[in-house]
Amino acid sequence: MAVTIREVADAAGVSTATVSRALSGVQTVDPELVERVRQSADRLGYRANRVARALRRQSTQTVGLVVPDITDPFYPAVVRAIERELRRAGLSLLLCDSGNDPEVEAELLRNLYDHQVDGLLVSACDRTASRPAVQLAASRTPLLQIDQRAVAELPYVGVEQADAMRQVVEHLLGQGCRSFGYLGARPETSAGQERLDGFLAHAKQADPAAADRVQLGDVSVAWGYEATARLLEAGPAPEAIVCASDLAAIGALQALRERGVS
Repeated sequence: MAVTIREVADAAGVSTATVSRALSGVQTVDPELVERVRQSADRLGYRANRVARALRRQSTQTVGLVVPDITDPFYPAVVRAIERELRRAGLSLLLCDSGNDPEVEAELLRNLYDHQVDGLLVSACDRTASRPAVQLAASRTPLLQIDQRAVAELPYVGVEQADAMRQVVEHLLGQGCRSFGYLGARPETSAGQERLDGFLAHAKQADPAAADRVQLGDVSVAWGYEATARLLEAGPAPEAIVCASDLAAIGALQALRERGVS
């Protein structure tokens, strides 16, 4: 049987109202009293009724996160960082994976704001098809786009993709490379488009033929392998291959190794 707030109050020698204020973080409660209440609650194994508390506060103290593919090595690190920061703020995370499907993404966003999350984080799986659902969700609850965006007018946190590509190309030029190939995702996402644009803007200055060595598919190991094989079959190998994802880079390395290319 669940421990009640009355039992905690009796154990701490205070009223139920004091227990409620102490456990909800009300600053007017004496710190020593708060500690006594918390120790009693911990000793008895008391857990607050989150549903009742949410109704009372008009807040679920949860944030929803929708990512396009949790198997992409990029996202677990992002999720871990987000969850750590939310925990520091006393909030919980609800994580959803859209599977790179805009319709699934839209359904997940609806489910999250129907559950009255206090905010939404979304990495849009398609910069065009995701737009209506993201706009609707933002009209219902505070929303932040992360890494990939669909609505330019809404808040966004992510990498400066064009500048990242500038740094990559400049590094390779510094290593003596003068011809470039590129393996990237089709520009269905904002990140995919921005990386491609950034690569072309900087690589073509040193290698006008770089645009002819662009291979666009997805971000998988299999695609990296296939795209590299195509580059090598199409003519002289470029001195450098820029990969827009770690998984594609792994596939590229496998294809090069099998063909005896260092």
